[in-house]
Amino acid sequence: MFSSAPVSLPRAVVQRLVVQALQVTLSDASYDAAKVAPWTNTVIDTVLKGLVALGRPFKYIGGLCQRVPRRTRQ
Repeated sequence: MFSSAPVSLPRAVVQRLVVQALQVTLSDASYDAAKVAPWTNTVIDTVLKGLVALGRPFKYIGGLCQRVPRRTRQ
């Protein structure tokens, strides 16, 4: 029988997956606006594959917030 108890992933495990994906994707990269979308896709894909590899049921909601630095007046 299936249990109705919620199954959660430890925060540290998920955080490690995200940090590793960011480090591998962006380790030697210099900012390039044209590469932001591919980098984002790579990070999200890598994290989701890592979550699936854990073999535990999960639901996810993905979101991205891109911060654009404010330019100072000269």
